Amino acid sequence: MVKLHRCIMLVTLAIAFLVVSGGAWAQWWSFYFQPAQHLVYDMSWEQDGIKRLGTLDVRVQESSDEYLYIIMLGEFDGGEPFAFSADVDPEDPDDIFFQVAMNLMTEVPEEVGEFIFGTLWLPWFDLPMQGDVLDEEWGFYEMDEDGSVFSLSVTGTEAYAGMEGTIVRIDAEADIGATMDLAIHDDVPLPIMVSVFNIQEWHELGETMAGAVLTMALRQFETEAEPLAEVPAGNVMWQAARPTGVLAELLEYFEAEGFEISFTMPNNFEQLGAADGLWVEIADDDMELFWFDRSQASDETLQRLADAEETGEFHYGTEEMGMRMTGIVRGDIFLAGLAFEPFYVHPYKDEIEAAFAAFEQ
Repeated sequence: MVKLHRCIMLVTLAIAFLVVSGGAWAQWWSFYFQPAQHLVYDMSWEQDGIKRLGTLDVRVQESSDEYLYIIMLGEFDGGEPFAFSADVDPEDPDDIFFQVAMNLMTEVPEEVGEFIFGTLWLPWFDLPMQGDVLDEEWGFYEMDEDGSVFSLSVTGTEAYAGMEGTIVRIDAEADIGATMDLAIHDDVPLPIMVSVFNIQEWHELGETMAGAVLTMALRQFETEAEPLAEVPAGNVMWQAARPTGVLAELLEYFEAEGFEISFTMPNNFEQLGAADGLWVEIADDDMELFWFDRSQASDETLQRLADAEETGEFHYGTEEMGMRMTGIVRGDIFLAGLAFEPFYVHPYKDEIEAAFAAFEQ
């Protein structure tokens, strides 16, 4: 399920890159955020002879436990200012992507979030060019069976905010339905310019983007900016995707047992009366975890947990709804989603269940 959610998101958000590098034929490395970085962008949405403008501040500040705040503040086309932060692990691209992406989807007006993500934040996932030297000989070209083209090429250099960036042209007919130019610089953790044009389709906004030219251009870059006195709030649900407490201990245990944990995402644990819960991608497939706080759970919830331990089924909701999940119980944790027989069985179901049965809280 997590993989399905993730694939849907990646398809709808289109192709992506990790952030950038540049200068005159520099090696392309990316995603290197540092505390005290401050970037100011000018935003422009030009369509049908009308230009809509805005500004965006991106700040990077220390959080705690070696985490960072990615803070975004801005305004667009005279609308209400917006501000949010994402508390991210700087060593984990997935964590940064989902924390920031979810805030863009939920904390910013829809078309502004689409605009920012489709320009500045689209370059998040790495392509084969990671680590390449971007010179005039570099490039990538691919044509699908349907004739659609995906290509990358260096077209030259250009300066933004006083810094010379390497311009990479991206033609992605099938993926983003548009052409994109990125200006990238090795000292800046995000593109110093992104321009999207020749738009054929655009995620939720669809045909309303026909003929639009979207541009984000860096106006200012600092590396020693003073921290904000108050960090804006972020999307609490998605910040909670990072495991803590008992579930963090369980995932560390699984990793010590040799299972790869590649993704976590909050689930609807409240529906079961649990105190915490996660979707987890383990060994390249999915399961769900629910932790029950026995000191806080109702008698009905505790009875359902006891029944699940005996029968392998956790019933929840009203009796008329008849909702249930199959799984196994260990202590205060219910593990579900390893099998929906006869349709699906996790490829490592037996091994995961055996390890879970030996877990000591």
